[in-house]
Amino acid sequence: MRRHEADEYIKMLAHHYPKTFFETGQRRMPLKIGIDVDIQKDGSLTDLTTINDIIYFYVSHIGYSYNTKAGVSRLDLDGNPCEKVTESEQRAAEQKIEEFNEFRNKNLREYEVVEKIPVLRRAIPAAVLPTEEQALFNRVEALMSKARSTERGG
Repeated sequence: MRRHEADEYIKMLAHHYPKTFFETGQRRMPLKIGIDVDIQKDGSLTDLTTINDIIYFYVSHIGYSYNTKAGVSRLDLDGNPCEKVTESEQRAAEQKIEEFNEFRNKNLREYEVVEKIPVLRRAIPAAVLPTEEQALFNRVEALMSKARSTERGG
């Protein structure tokens, strides 16, 4: 499932279940275990594979991980509290946060290098770079393109 498709489904779930699902990642709270089956039974979506894809996308948002704290109640479809998040679930969420931050910091460091490339590009035509540097230049160009498309929401 593509991101824009998942976003549309999440928007629909937020409309149907406004006390449980939120479009904004920072507001996403832990969901009841088995909420996918509840959604299917409720009839707003019936294909369990699609529901599971949407739930996976929903809970993979870093905001969801930040809100997954031991002792916090999970939410059912009506926004009512049910079972609580366990300490092991909190540790798993903390691990996801750590991995996310490592990934983000790595990409920020690469982006800092990318910011310097246009100056190099004007000074040295890419075609005359040695093979190793050409490969690095191509990687940086790809990262710049990816960063630009991300900034534009693509």
